[in-house]
Amino acid sequence: MQQQRTPRTLPKRNGFSLLELLVVIVVISILVSLTLPAIYRSSCGSSKITCLNNMRNVGLAVVNFSSGANSELPLLVDPNKVTDADGTNANAHRDDLSWCTTVLPFLDQVRFRQRWDATASLAAQEGATPAQIQALTDLNQTRFPILTCPDDQFNSDPGALSYVVNVGYVTAHYNSANDFAHHPASVDGGLDGDRSTTADIPVKFASGVFWRPYESRMSLDFISEADGMTQTLMLSENLQAGAWSDQDTGNLGFGVDMQGVFQSGSTSLRLPSGFELKNSVTGTDSRICSNLTAAKGQAWRPSSNHPSGAVNVIFCDGSGKSLIPQMDASVYSRLLTPAGQRYNQRAVDGSAF
Repeated sequence: MQQQRTPRTLPKRNGFSLLELLVVIVVISILVSLTLPAIYRSSCGSSKITCLNNMRNVGLAVVNFSSGANSELPLLVDPNKVTDADGTNANAHRDDLSWCTTVLPFLDQVRFRQRWDATASLAAQEGATPAQIQALTDLNQTRFPILTCPDDQFNSDPGALSYVVNVGYVTAHYNSANDFAHHPASVDGGLDGDRSTTADIPVKFASGVFWRPYESRMSLDFISEADGMTQTLMLSENLQAGAWSDQDTGNLGFGVDMQGVFQSGSTSLRLPSGFELKNSVTGTDSRICSNLTAAKGQAWRPSSNHPSGAVNVIFCDGSGKSLIPQMDASVYSRLLTPAGQRYNQRAVDGSAF
């Protein structure tokens, strides 16, 4: 007997309707829009921390150098060994040491520094060959990640540098390229800009931490006995920093334009009432993150690409923190002076920054 089987009807499979697909896309878009900012903030925060850790290591290298140098700090630029007393050797400057080159051995770069010294010594001779000079140029293009910030768009440049040192109060040529004159007793007339006065020269020395050779040399002991290492800036970031081997002021340091601020004969670092970081005499701007489109070496102030423009800084005790562009002009300027209180400058309240 044959049995008839009735074919079973399979349920019809329906795909997403257009409306359902649109809903799914909208939901995914919302989730992505909510997640991406958090990822971005996390990435930015990580880069900022890496930057600060790099700076701490650089600051520690400076402190370690000081420990072996009777508390003295590196010079902004050290003339080193080859001199040019008669003014005939155009190569004599090639073995001069920037503060960065000075501390390289304390950043686990002893062998590199030995190679650099040998190469620079040859390149600095009056009869140096083009090949010897090129060998030094090639070494100067070496990149050290510890000297750069991950958020610095120039961190992959040859010889890149993101960190600069405190050169204090600048009384002439602020933001100028190729400056080699910034000095306590420079020809601009010291602190007051008057060449006929000399009592202000040690006062200018007390306004900054890193100097070219002078009759005195800045030391951590000097700073500790004066304004204190916890209230004196050592390092900052600067997007317009040059290369680690450069020798001009703007590529290596940061400071405040004080041209015209102190009257002739002044021996006081007390800031005038209503002091601002935008100089009314020169028109320059010493504020954090000002003039971000400036060329290399032509913006002598701290700057960064961190959120809100905050910049990492290291104090002379090795501690680090962030400063914001909106901070009080007087507070920021007083943090640059290692011995401002000896010359009538008000102390900085630790809660003010």
